[in-house]
Amino acid sequence: MAADATRRGRGQAARRMAAGPVGSQRMQRTPVQPTPRRASRPIVLMLLYERYERDSRVRRHVRALVAGGYDVRVVGVGGPDAEAAARLDGGRLRSLGEGKYRGASRWAYIAAYARFTMRVLVEVARVPGSRLGAVWVNAPPDVLVFAALPARLRRIPIVLDVHDVTSELFEAKFGAGSWLVRKLIRLVEAAAYRFASVIVTVHQPYRESIGRRVGGKPIVAVLNVPDQVDWYEAGRVRAAKPIEGRRAVLRLGHHGTIAERFGVDLAVRGVAALRAAGTLVHLSILGDGDYAPALEELIDELDVHDAVSFDRRTFVPEEIPAFVANVDVGVAPYHESAFVDNLLPVKILEYLTLGVPVIATSTSVLRTYLPRDAVHYVSPASAETVSAAIVAMGDADRRADYAKAGVVAMAGLHWTEQRRELMATVDALIAGRQPGRL
Repeated sequence: MAADATRRGRGQAARRMAAGPVGSQRMQRTPVQPTPRRASRPIVLMLLYERYERDSRVRRHVRALVAGGYDVRVVGVGGPDAEAAARLDGGRLRSLGEGKYRGASRWAYIAAYARFTMRVLVEVARVPGSRLGAVWVNAPPDVLVFAALPARLRRIPIVLDVHDVTSELFEAKFGAGSWLVRKLIRLVEAAAYRFASVIVTVHQPYRESIGRRVGGKPIVAVLNVPDQVDWYEAGRVRAAKPIEGRRAVLRLGHHGTIAERFGVDLAVRGVAALRAAGTLVHLSILGDGDYAPALEELIDELDVHDAVSFDRRTFVPEEIPAFVANVDVGVAPYHESAFVDNLLPVKILEYLTLGVPVIATSTSVLRTYLPRDAVHYVSPASAETVSAAIVAMGDADRRADYAKAGVVAMAGLHWTEQRRELMATVDALIAGRQPGRL
């Protein structure tokens, strides 16, 4: 009976992912099919501490590896929706729980990482070594790479994919904390970098920074750009269309993890100031996260329910085009910090790919990849600078110029090039060759 119920739940999840909930299009893609290139496909084991259906980077890599002829198996967290997403991407998910720890305790955060790592280690040991080609570990948490020890002992290559530098992320989430905690995190971080056979990360500045800490280690940058070909085409079409003149209400958008460091509060305060001055704007927010309750309180406090709508829920990447279709300008005014200065935010790349102009905090990494004519940068990031940028973006010609330049910039960062780097790295590892060193 329980098994039948589980199967029914998984079948219902698969149908939800295919058809989507009322009012949104969650999953409308043809399942990824592997390229038949080997009689027995090598296994790439993907490890992550995140709900699979939400992680666009991991899913993008799974699709590329499956299309490249690999048997991709994922160990992570998530329920029936995550399992359905993995099947749609061509992989298989072994879920070790419905979700990950979210809270304010530093030690609970570390303990959750440690427990999950021990459970994953058992799963890695169960994978047949004769077919296991590589283990791909997504960090944070860096400690998760040590769950690949059974594979390492069998001389199977280990890839550590550094999405964020854990020591910087931890400080951004919890503050400086005690000397002991900071030291522990840095030690684990350094040991993880040395344990891996090769490091993959999200942009060139991270590649160079990590390279200075582990000289001689092969390090590869694979940018977090969309892999959906239709997104690039939709962006080109949208940017080429004449934009309507000054709208009665300028529509703003912000989507993704709701965290204070990502500046959604600055967007809300900027909109509140404009509404008080009589400027008609509306901000749509989509996402969930630790800061969501405080954000709801801020919207109540400023009494801007008529100008700000907050759809508080998790979402999958397939929903982004529908959300963006009703947005004139994306808003990503991240709070400035050492951590933020090293980010190349995915939401900004998604807006630009889809032909939507963006207001964003000026950071060194963003400026490395996106010229000033492609993004309306604000510095310093504040409610005042954000509201001034929104007023400037009320001009249709200005929006059109930014949209066109953004599409051109993203064409230069196209997924085709990132996929080539990704596949060359994995192919070389499994063939026993060494990917390029820094």
